Amino acid sequence: MIWQKITSAFGDSVFTLLSNGKKLLTLDFHSSSNAARVNFEMGERRVFLLRKEGFFKNKVVLRDEYGQTIGRIGNENNKKFVSVGDTRYYVNAEHINNSETAVNIYNIAEQAPIATYNIDKTAVTSPTGDSLLMVFCLCLYAPERVSLAS
Repeated sequence: MIWQKITSAFGDSVFTLLSNGKKLLTLDFHSSSNAARVNFEMGERRVFLLRKEGFFKNKVVLRDEYGQTIGRIGNENNKKFVSVGDTRYYVNAEHINNSETAVNIYNIAEQAPIATYNIDKTAVTSPTGDSLLMVFCLCLYAPERVSLAS
C-alpha cells in the first residue's frame, strides 16, 4: 500500500491510500486546525482532530468529530506505538531511498508486520504524518470501514 500525495494548497495536504492501484480512502489534512477529513470509498465521511495534550504537550491524541478520544501516539522503551481502542500497534519506519519510507505496523513488537505502507517522506510534515499513521491504524482496528488486505 502507498500513501500518495494528490495536491497541496494553502495549508491543506490531500493524500490517497492506494492498494494495488485501487483507491481505498482519501485524507485531506488542514494544518491550521489539525483536522483530517477522511472519505472512505465505501461512502463514509469522517472528521478527525489531531491534538497535542498533556502538561508538556507531548502526547498526540486523535479525536473524532464529537470530541471522543479514539487513539494516541506514544513511545515505550524507545519504540513508537499507536493505541486505538484497546489495541496497541507498534510502528517502525525504514528508509527505502532518499525520497521514500516504508512504515511497518506490528501487533506485538519484534514480530512480522501485519501491514506496511510506503510514503514519500518529502511530502509529509510531522502532524500530517501523524494523521496518516493514526487513520491507517484506525482502519486496521475497524476493518469494516476499508479492506486493507493486499
